[in-house]
Amino acid sequence: MASLGLFALLVACGSATSKTRQASAPAPPDSAWFSRVRAEDFNGDGARDTLALQAFGPRPDSLTIRFTIRSRGREVFRTSWGSAYELIDAPLPEQPSLHEVGAYLRTRLETDFSSVRVAPLDTAIFTRIESPAIDCSESAFGCLAWYEQVRQAGPRRSSETAEEQYRRIRSMPIDTARVTALLEDAKRNAKTQIILQYGYETTMIVVWSALAQRFLTIEACC
Repeated sequence: MASLGLFALLVACGSATSKTRQASAPAPPDSAWFSRVRAEDFNGDGARDTLALQAFGPRPDSLTIRFTIRSRGREVFRTSWGSAYELIDAPLPEQPSLHEVGAYLRTRLETDFSSVRVAPLDTAIFTRIESPAIDCSESAFGCLAWYEQVRQAGPRRSSETAEEQYRRIRSMPIDTARVTALLEDAKRNAKTQIILQYGYETTMIVVWSALAQRFLTIEACC
């Protein structure tokens, strides 16, 4: 995912489709519109962790969707996006009803959840650690640096557009020594990698870092 793709993903995750007809009652705002949970040892410490895919919101065309992993009662990974990212090029009528959007989204999210894979760590991912490019198209270093910037930047500010958020994140300093240390730790100690697929076309690989005590995103495309 090059820089343009990173910006596009920020836009997609922060927007929602408006081409829907009100045809069913919205869900209560605090309830999970969709929820699936998988329990197993994801980080290799012998304890059972939980990976969840959940969607929250009053309408299926304006949901906040997120993958999370919790370990020993603590959240150790989160990635989130908007339902608009699931609805790009959706095979729906031009002005679908909420029921039609909801039915399609449930099918998509079931596919997202069932596509989660845990595989032995592929150390080839780390072969280009030294690349200075800060995006996910060049190296594990660049990908992790980007997601660490996003983590440090926090959510979009109330007065901030997606483009302004993107520029703010890109302008943040990068702790090169820290990013390199996290990658070296993961390469040395991680046993598995988790592959997540969601939205229009995102495939993400995350690995456990004993140093950070959380999962790191080291590859994301496209």
